[in-house]
Amino acid sequence: MSMRPTFYGLNIGVSGLYVAQKGIDVTGHNIANAETEGYSRQVIVNTAYDPNAFTQKFRPVDMALVGAGSYTKILQQIRDQFLDRQYRTETNLSTEWSTRTQGLTYLQALFEGAEAGSLVNNISKFFSAFGTFTASNTTDKGLREVVISNAKTMLENLHQMYSRMEALQESENLTVQANVIKINTLTNNIAAINKQIYQYEIATDGQPANDLRDKRNVMLDQLSQIVNINYDEGPDGKFRLWVGGTASNFTEANAYKYDANGNPKSPVELNNSPNNGVLVVDHVYQTSFVVNEVPMDPPDPSAVPPRMKWQVALDTSTRINVTDPFASPEPHYTLPTVGTSVPYSDNEVGPLDALNPLILFFSADNDNGLELPHQAGNVGGSHYGVLTGGELKAHIDLRDNTGTSALANGKIGIPNFMERLNTLARALVYEVNKIHNAGWTLPTQTLASVTGVDFFYNGGAVDSNGDSFIDDAERTAALTDITAKNIRLSDDIADLDNGAYKVALSNKVISLNPMTGRPETQEGNNALAVAMFALRSSKLISAGASNPALGSFEDYVNDGELTIALTLSQSKDRGKAQEAQTLAVQNSRISVSGVSLDEEMTNLIRYQHAYSGNSRVITVMDDILDTLINRTGRVGL
Repeated sequence: MSMRPTFYGLNIGVSGLYVAQKGIDVTGHNIANAETEGYSRQVIVNTAYDPNAFTQKFRPVDMALVGAGSYTKILQQIRDQFLDRQYRTETNLSTEWSTRTQGLTYLQALFEGAEAGSLVNNISKFFSAFGTFTASNTTDKGLREVVISNAKTMLENLHQMYSRMEALQESENLTVQANVIKINTLTNNIAAINKQIYQYEIATDGQPANDLRDKRNVMLDQLSQIVNINYDEGPDGKFRLWVGGTASNFTEANAYKYDANGNPKSPVELNNSPNNGVLVVDHVYQTSFVVNEVPMDPPDPSAVPPRMKWQVALDTSTRINVTDPFASPEPHYTLPTVGTSVPYSDNEVGPLDALNPLILFFSADNDNGLELPHQAGNVGGSHYGVLTGGELKAHIDLRDNTGTSALANGKIGIPNFMERLNTLARALVYEVNKIHNAGWTLPTQTLASVTGVDFFYNGGAVDSNGDSFIDDAERTAALTDITAKNIRLSDDIADLDNGAYKVALSNKVISLNPMTGRPETQEGNNALAVAMFALRSSKLISAGASNPALGSFEDYVNDGELTIALTLSQSKDRGKAQEAQTLAVQNSRISVSGVSLDEEMTNLIRYQHAYSGNSRVITVMDDILDTLINRTGRVGL
């Protein structure tokens, strides 16, 4: 009859001590990181050693196989990948709407202004000043100067609003650039930490690099706030990250991978992202791409600010164009000018590796966000990856979006309201000049009563038909150069000495009595003043004959205020709903991954007792061995 090894029990007790000690260490680590951003609680996963039954010699006397204790198989991170993905989707949209709300709030305050100094109030004061003239007081210079003063205040209001919108647009542009820098920094850091994770887990035979993974998850959370992302991790532990993906309007293209000698391998999908985004971090091919914003070539002259392309490349200097995928390595590549697009035809296929990065361009689209046309591969159709959310998209929409159709989605941008001001300025010039130009000025001893005087600078309109006056078509054509930034009084009205006399209020010539210096021979009338005053309530205002009616001036401004109010209200509502959704997912996420101090204290006590129990096992085994070694065979001594 045989028996198990003498020290077998000691090994069981020691293994228990190791497990309990590991549990205490992990619990302490959890407690220490309870407030660490992105930290996920960790637990030890234990398993039993297999029974020692390899030889008949050591088989237990009762034939029962006794285990050899336990060991920690893995240090597991408690994290729900579904909740992680859901949180990044929700926070991407939440950040977009909150960012949009901030910009629209400032824009609303700028557009509405203080009640006393609002644009509507200043327009009202300007036209109301004409209502103070009667047939008997049109010669009152003081009343005429009030008209000019109110006009100056109104124009200053327009200039200030437009300038502040330009400043806000430039601020959005700088923020866009800052976000690009953040994207590049985060993707580079993610690429760097990928290597650490991969190397650690290979070196430790698959043990997870939990703390490094937590750091990467924090960076993915931060990146998802800026731009919509997608990612995957293969069974080999290699992690890939895409930005700007969309699930529609995409035709897959093929590209070739190249070996070290520049020879093409078998075709692979150019972009094998589930949502066809732009690959920015890839374990297999490259560390990370760099995103840049460069002017369009040729530029879009209608874009304010000039339309920009978004360029994705491995760095800011390398531009690879594969002219022939089957050529030898030397003539294989050409280097286009930095910042210019690279033309690809169907037989020009780009390699996808660290030395030869895929070149893609983003182009801003005012209605659909940011397009990412894929410029490489066998292009049989349009290849898109559109920004669908995030802080970057919100800033781009605010900076660039001119489409009125975007109101339903709450995505009208600053250019829309800048153009509203421009339209208002053109309408003021067109309608006021059309009336004023037909009137007669007040004569003085040095000035005759004349007609054909514009109240506002007419944009350079000239008579090209040989007529006595600039016709409507010529006046409309000249409006294209009028903006809220440059609208001004005509030189005649801006004349500090005689401008008041050049305000035309009469529809007939005024003759000066040389004896009295007063227009007693033909005093004129206030017919044009009445017509000017009527413009305030006219519903037939337009910015030129070819433009649709705007309604009244005040209604048009109020409509702009209403538009931004509705847009802002919708943005706030969607933002609040999205914030609630994000918070719900975050709470679920914390409930799974977060550290509970009460639970950890319970675990600490549990592992403490386990440690004490295993210590007692060793003590008992020590006593047994003491009896076996020192007392066996001493009976009767």
